[in-house]
Amino acid sequence: MCRTYGGTVARCAVLVAAAVLDPSGAAVTAIRTALDAISTTKQEKASITQPGNYSTTSAAGAYEDDQDKATFTFLDSAGKYHSYRVPAPKESIFQADRETVDLTNADVTAFAAYVTGNFISQTGASLVSLVGGKRIRLKSGRAS
Repeated sequence: MCRTYGGTVARCAVLVAAAVLDPSGAAVTAIRTALDAISTTKQEKASITQPGNYSTTSAAGAYEDDQDKATFTFLDSAGKYHSYRVPAPKESIFQADRETVDLTNADVTAFAAYVTGNFISQTGASLVSLVGGKRIRLKSGRAS
């Protein structure tokens, strides 16, 4: 579970290759570190079968709203595409147009390396490459 600088809750679900994970273990810590590199959210807990606490502080940025997301599209070994949405992306991961993810950004390449090294598709295919990314903005559904 992630919380934005403004306090809104967002949830990130990740499928990993390991059969059993400890929410406070090295694999989950590495996932969180990869997400921290590209998002301004504060991660409050991880859960597999039991909760694990994680303490960081969220970073202030120009895009604190959880309705502002970055979508990362990966190709798997079977030729299928998989998209992952990350809430409250850091401004620094985008190109000058502020919409397209900069695939050469060090934080983005580190995130992509972690995903391709550890995530799998729902059918068990390994993810092999990051092929693109973009900013998406969703309506919050709140009355004005």
